[in-house]
Formats: sequence, structure tokens, C-alpha cells
Amino acid sequence: MRSRWLHIGIVWWCACVWLGAETRPEAPILKDARAILRISDGQTLERELTQLVSACGNDPANQRTQMAEALYLSSSLDAVDLQRPALIAWRDGPSPLMAIIPVSDRPTFMDGFGVLPFGQAPLVRIGDREGTVVFTQNLADRHDEYRLLITNNTAYLARTAAECATLAEHPLTESSDDASLSYSTWGPYPQGLTSGLPVEIPDLGCALPKGLAGLLALGTKTLPGLLSGQIVAWSWQLKVDNNNADWNATAELDPQGSFAEWLHGQTSQALSMSPALPDTCVLRATCNPSWTGQWDSIGHGLLDQAKAVVGARWNPAMDEAWGTLFPACDHSGALSLGVAPHATGAASWLVAVDHPNADVLAAQLIAVVGQWSGEPTSGDATAGWSLSAADATLALQHLGRTLLVAGGENDAAAVLQGAAGHLDGTGATGPTALAWATYDLRQLLKTLYPDRIEPEAELPGVQISGEAKSGHDQVLLHARLPIADTISLLNKVNWK
Repeated sequence: MRSRWLHIGIVWWCACVWLGAETRPEAPILKDARAILRISDGQTLERELTQLVSACGNDPANQRTQMAEALYLSSSLDAVDLQRPALIAWRDGPSPLMAIIPVSDRPTFMDGFGVLPFGQAPLVRIGDREGTVVFTQNLADRHDEYRLLITNNTAYLARTAAECATLAEHPLTESSDDASLSYSTWGPYPQGLTSGLPVEIPDLGCALPKGLAGLLALGTKTLPGLLSGQIVAWSWQLKVDNNNADWNATAELDPQGSFAEWLHGQTSQALSMSPALPDTCVLRATCNPSWTGQWDSIGHGLLDQAKAVVGARWNPAMDEAWGTLFPACDHSGALSLGVAPHATGAASWLVAVDHPNADVLAAQLIAVVGQWSGEPTSGDATAGWSLSAADATLALQHLGRTLLVAGGENDAAAVLQGAAGHLDGTGATGPTALAWATYDLRQLLKTLYPDRIEPEAELPGVQISGEAKSGHDQVLLHARLPIADTISLLNKVNWK
């Protein structure tokens, strides 16, 4: 079984394969679409996906099936013409799905059509009417009916036969850019992706004591609510060739919203705390934002929920610490996060924060976290404070302007000590961006599979990288996977 850490590294590319900017096509009914996914070069996507999965020592059949379901609503790619463009769109109302799919073998395509990805209810063929094939989808609250028209080796799916004919009158043309895949959604930010394609988020609570899991969950559940209504459109574009997969995305913000207001006060900087991170880190992420009261607002918004989670352990001291912790966070500077996996599959992590009053912030964190967890603690923030539980440990220390927080199964204090010896290099520069991250695939494989790599093998360095920048009422994202180097690296591992 492959490590979940390898999965986390590759999932970035897999998410990009399903997502990508697209203007609305010419067909009139597509003008009402809330989201459009256009597949311009399915052949390249299929080839690179197959090579990548094969290099991991796996049979790519399962991934090819998932690609067929997600991009072509089919159980197989065998009857799809991957050399021609395809499109899937979603709109409001009943039977929201529309599709244009190039077909290479009509009988085989009809045998496998109607399979939707990720456990969604399938489209079931129930008959023929008005020169189209009739499908129904049985949902929890209704039954949606669809029509499928196949003409000129192309399948058109819509609500009615007339709509299928309208789609057929406006066949897809080759894309004017070199994107292999593109995705756009318009209107208020939906809960989850409009396309219905979920992106797996790693369980970050695995290296925290269970007593603190509620604290992490409180933050992750609150974030979508903070963004609700702030993002008015998304667009992604994925370009894949033999060497790299480049993903560029744009989030359009409501210019009157608090997110856009905060963004106007940001300046992309290159300062970083990453030199404090251990050399064994696989994931490194840095941000250097400016805060103007946002943390204080978050603290007030979470207070009642926090009291409900902690229950009887909530006391006046914790109430005071909570009330001062979040305003203090508004003065934070550069922040870097590092995650280092272990050969056992577990992980340790470290956060380094620049703060003018790191000692005060440390004391407030100790008060909140210690009381929240209910676990035994030792030491202080100057010499090193730690919290020990049966499942994980947490350690904290401040050194001048730097606050260090580490966690792991049993080595948080050791991680903290190692970081303290690297503080002379903090303040080093990185990309000029709001935030950036790298994922070191070579370091991951050397850590997890030392016995599966030839001692003398020269392993190519593979950095999966990403960064976020600000535009005018926009957040601009970019990520890159060096495909050729990744395949070369994975081929040097004995997966058997």
C-alpha cells in the first residue's frame, strides 16, 4: 500500500487534472451554465496520468476509469475520441447536467455511458423518444430526465431533444490556447465545487493530541463560512506537456467584501522563516500577510463555539487568554510551516512565526492550549514548554521575535531543539508572493522507502511548487509538477 504522504504529494497534480480558464461557448443554452469543464486534450492527460501511475508501480486501469467517469461520464475511455475536445456544464434547476462528448465507437459508448464519478447516482437508460435516448437519474428528492443525441460521432446530453439539437448546431472547436483542461464557475461561491469533484484534504489532526482535535476542527469548519459570498467566480487552467503540468487559477472577489478589502492592504513580500524548519521536511509553506483586526474578529466569532467544546474546563483565566490571543495574532509577521514524515508513516511538524511580542503570544497560547487539552504540561515558554498525551506531543518556545510550535507522536521537543539551532537564517528571501509552498518528493521517498532505493542511485530532485499572489480584487494561484522528473524519480523505486 502506498503511503498517504505519497498520496498527498501526488493529489496536488490529480486535483489539477480535474480542474483548470474558460469563456462560455457559443451554444445559447450554455450561456446559462453556472460551471463549465472543457477537456481540450484528453489524449495528453490520459498518457501522462498512465505514465505517472505506472511509475508508482500501480496498474493505471483504476485511474483511467476514474478519468472516464469524471471527464466523459462513461465507465471506460475505450469508446471516447480523446483527440477531440469535450465539455461538461452545470446549470440551475432540474436536470442540471449538459455534455458534449466525442465518440469513436457508438455501440461501445452507449454500453458504458451514464456512469458519474465519486458515487453519484448514475444515468439509467429507460427508452428512446424523439430521435434521442432517454435517461433518468434517481436522486434523493427528485427524478431528473435527460436526453442523449449522437450525431456526427459526437454525443450531446441535455434536458430535452430540442436542447440536444441546439448543442449539435454549435459543435466544439479546437481551443485557441494550449490548455489541456479548463474549468470555470460563475456566481456566488458554491459549497464545494460546482462540478461535484471533491478535493481530498489531508487529516492535519493526526500529529496533534486528541484533546486538541476539537480546536483544529473549529478552525477548519469556520473557514468556508468566512469565504461564503466573498468569491464570485473561479477559473482554473491546466497545461500539460511531456515535462511539466502547470496549473493557473484565478479567484474573483466581491470588491465590496471583507476579503477584497483585506487583500488591498497586502504587499507581496519575500521574507521567510523557512530556514528554521528541519532539513527532513517534505512540505514547506510560508506566508507573510498583514493583518488589520481580522484575527480579533475571528476570535469573537469563535468564542461561543469554543466554550461549548471545552465545557466545564473553561475558566476565567482561559476567557482572558482567549480574549487577548487573537488580537495579538494581528501583529504576526512571516509564518512558515514544515511537515516531516517518518519511516513509520507518522509525521512531525513545526511552525515558526515572527512576532514583535513572541513571549506574550507564547504565554497566551500556553494558557489556551493547555486548558483546552486537559493533558499534563511541563516547562515554560522561555526554556521550552511541552504537552504530552498518549497519542501525540506538543512543544512551544519563544526565542526573541520568533515563536516556535512543534508537534508529533513523541518527538515534538526534539523538533523544537533542532529548529532553535537554525534561527540565524530566518528572514531569508523566497518568491515574492502572498504565500508559497514546496513539496519535496525525493526527500519523501528517501524517508519512507530507504530499502527500496539502490544506495548508489542518483535521484532527480522533484519539487512540487505553488504560490499565491494578489491582483485587482483577485487571488492568483500557480502550481507546477515536473512530470518528467517525477516519473524518472518514481521509476527508481522498487515498488514490488
